[in-house]
Amino acid sequence: MAETVEFQSNGSLASGYLVKPPTGSGPGVLVIQEWWGLDSGIKEMSDRF
Repeated sequence: MAETVEFQSNGSLASGYLVKPPTGSGPGVLVIQEWWGLDSGIKEMSDRF
């Protein structure tokens, strides 16, 4: 399961890509994108875990 999440960081709103296993409680992978954004290649790599 994957989703875009938002959180506070240094007084600003930031976002990341959170991937969790389909069953169980974890572990998960949280990817914080580069300044130019999160591209499909990074999402695909994260989805493998």
